[in-house]
Amino acid sequence: MHLATGLRLALALGLSAGASTTWTVVPSPSPSAQGNYLSGVTTIAPNDGWAVGAWYRPLGTPGTLTLHWDGAKWTQVRSPNATDGYNELYGVDALTSSDVWAVGYHNIAVYGSEKTMTMHWDGSRWTILPSANFGPNANELFGVAAVASNDVWAVGFGNSTSNESGRALIEHWDGARWSLARSPNPGPGFSQLRGVVGLSSTDVWAVGGREGDTLIEHWNGTTWSIVASPNGHRADSELYGLAATGPSDIWAVGESSGSSGSDPLVLHWDGTAWTAVPAMNGSLPYTSLVGLSALSPTDIWAVGYTDNPITVKYQTVTEHWDGSAWTAVASPNPGEYNSLSGVTGALGGDIWAVGGAGPDTLVLRTTDGAGAL
Repeated sequence: MHLATGLRLALALGLSAGASTTWTVVPSPSPSAQGNYLSGVTTIAPNDGWAVGAWYRPLGTPGTLTLHWDGAKWTQVRSPNATDGYNELYGVDALTSSDVWAVGYHNIAVYGSEKTMTMHWDGSRWTILPSANFGPNANELFGVAAVASNDVWAVGFGNSTSNESGRALIEHWDGARWSLARSPNPGPGFSQLRGVVGLSSTDVWAVGGREGDTLIEHWNGTTWSIVASPNGHRADSELYGLAATGPSDIWAVGESSGSSGSDPLVLHWDGTAWTAVPAMNGSLPYTSLVGLSALSPTDIWAVGYTDNPITVKYQTVTEHWDGSAWTAVASPNPGEYNSLSGVTGALGGDIWAVGGAGPDTLVLRTTDGAGAL
């Protein structure tokens, strides 16, 4: 996520969510009858937004999916694939209408062959640019944050042979190429970073998990370091989303899970320490918060899903922070299986959330209004 965009949105809106907040489903392309989903979303202007994910191609493997909002409708924009295997996009961020980044991975349909993938939109087309990998095994990117045209960060994991191996991966774009960043090793076992936000060239944060614990790392312009962070009450804790309004107002969301269910996990940085903040559980045993957008210190949005794996039921979850508490906001569930993965605020007051509803993409919109929930 690009912080400057969030600050522009906050200045333009200057509002908190209204008492009559209503999410509506906005039509979005689903090119495959088999499966389509969106993982990330960003906005540049009221008539310029991007959502990324994947769709199942006739080959039977996922291909990259990029959708563009022109102020009136969402349309699919042609995007490249690196292989005939799996090609998926997870994160997107933009500096301008001609400087947009999307990240994910590609493989040849055998686990362990995954390689990082970065794509750039120059105002006319998407192009895959060579990106860095750590080790010979699986590498994937989940989040991207653009600070400047020559200062872009992407995070994920590298050198993984299973969900019990591999380590957190950070790489950097300097305007000419992607290169691996020297980052601390969280220790033995599997670790990964899922979200990243850039406040400035000397203040970048990344979040994820390591062996059942939350993992937070910080860039001070010279080095990456691990910053202490709390866990939830259940056995395993991990962070997925990250957003900020300033150096002393940073939020991270994820989940704390165990054998009987999961609770949403929300952490806040006040400039000195990370602390846990209570959030709302969904109606089903498991609740995860995945996407996050910070418009102002009193206007934060988080999205995700609540599910019951026994009945195989998935429903969307959206929550709002008004400066004092997190409150659940009702959201539509148009499909058999529903989930949200990304959220962003748009200039002019629109809030967008994206994910999937059964085999189709899912895009929700609400308008940020005055007053408190």
